[in-house]
Amino acid sequence: MFNGTFNESDPNSSVSEPLTTQPLVQPASSRLVPSIAAARGERFFILGMLALALSIGIAIGAVITRPASADHRIMLVNSKGQINDPSVFAKVADAVHYSVVNITSIEEGPSRGDGLFGGGRRTGTGSGVILDKEGFVLTNNHVVDGASKISVKLYDGTQFKGTVVGTDPEADLAVVKIDAHGHQLVEAKMGDSDKLEVGDWVLAIGSPFGLEQTVTQGIISAKERVTDSSSALQQFIQTDAAINPGNSGGPLVNLNGEVIGINTQIATRTGTYNGIGFALPSSTAVEVYNQLVNGGQVHRGYLGIFPNHVPAQMAKANNLAEGEGALVNDVTDEDGPAAKAGLKSGDIIIEFNGAKIKDERDLVRRVAATPVGTNTTLKFIRDGQSHTVTVKLGERPSTQTAIRVNPQDQQDDGGEKAPKTAPMPGGGTIGLEVETFTARKAEQLSMKVLPGVIITNVLEGSVAEDVGLRRNFIILQVNRQQVTTADEFNKIMKTFKSGEEITLQVARRVGADDKLQRSFISITMP
Repeated sequence: MFNGTFNESDPNSSVSEPLTTQPLVQPASSRLVPSIAAARGERFFILGMLALALSIGIAIGAVITRPASADHRIMLVNSKGQINDPSVFAKVADAVHYSVVNITSIEEGPSRGDGLFGGGRRTGTGSGVILDKEGFVLTNNHVVDGASKISVKLYDGTQFKGTVVGTDPEADLAVVKIDAHGHQLVEAKMGDSDKLEVGDWVLAIGSPFGLEQTVTQGIISAKERVTDSSSALQQFIQTDAAINPGNSGGPLVNLNGEVIGINTQIATRTGTYNGIGFALPSSTAVEVYNQLVNGGQVHRGYLGIFPNHVPAQMAKANNLAEGEGALVNDVTDEDGPAAKAGLKSGDIIIEFNGAKIKDERDLVRRVAATPVGTNTTLKFIRDGQSHTVTVKLGERPSTQTAIRVNPQDQQDDGGEKAPKTAPMPGGGTIGLEVETFTARKAEQLSMKVLPGVIITNVLEGSVAEDVGLRRNFIILQVNRQQVTTADEFNKIMKTFKSGEEITLQVARRVGADDKLQRSFISITMP
């Protein structure tokens, strides 16, 4: 790098010779005595030459002593885990593979009755990671679910019988115990998934297609990813490290050799790796593991509400950013914590224990991660006004598996489709026919009487059908305004212009009884 000096001994330097000063005139003792005029002219000449020499010297000095200009060159720096070390992947794989196991599960079916083949039998294979030298192994629940026999194979081929300690279907995690009979087990280190950044290098280790101790590498492609098949408690690390059937339950590790995820799902159209895989974060895995290994089951906090995203119209009306907060679609447990605290359908929860709520899934995860019986504070908005209440959390029912979403996202939407007909004005703008919901109509349908209008027809291919509205849904409110008659509903609907956002509160029957579930559906006026 140029630092303002020259290296005289460097043949590549700009100046290869040392700078010296040569005499401009000879000593006076070596010259003849000139005439007065000649002497006077010689003095002018000497003075001129001295001035010229001084100027040249100043210029040369300026060049030599000029400070270096700003250096705009860039340098490569080592990334996390010293990726510039060509052997880093090998070192990590060698350190971690001792803790990775292959799991074979056998599910025995009922006997055929004819004694042939000893009855039905299904075999599956997956992976796991040893987290305790006493033989506790963490894996996915779907790897061991329904298994009557479990075999756990170590890196050196030694096999042991596995016993399920506990499972958590909602998070899709399980703990299996092996008795190693004095065999030296190597436990993995759990890293902090919250410190991950998109672009970080990772390795996936497991048994894809039964090929044990397979190592693949990639990066973190995204964080906090939600998939179509994920439960409310699952939020994944996305990676492009190759993950295939058989990798389930195996570790995703960083370049420090720490487990930062448990490989769980893949996004695929072929059934095999298509470039996108998902791992449960270590923060979730450790929380579940600690409960399963100590008590065999997981206890989670519970509010007793049906949460959903906040429709754009409601967010705007309450000065919230789009997607901020969690809407209480319905209070599902009349004796639950939320009901006792006074929460109602239509409330928007914006804080839980002082932490801002990003969306409905964020609320579910925060509540679930809080110990049962904890007194928590909820901040919510109702009709534009902010309120804060204290809620003592109950215990989340173990049968609750996934967050419920808008009716249009559910296969069983609790209503009926109708043949294509010409709808009435008002509601007909979005493709609806309605009538006043009377006690007689409620009796005919074996439903509770509610003040509102009931949908009697939905135009095929209409906006109403697209958003999931169905026959026998009861519309209770339009943009938080109560409607009680069909005329009232149609009159309100006629006031909206094309492109305006509308939020309908609807109720629909769920199950065989007369229980009604409330929800909010957002519509853009065509």
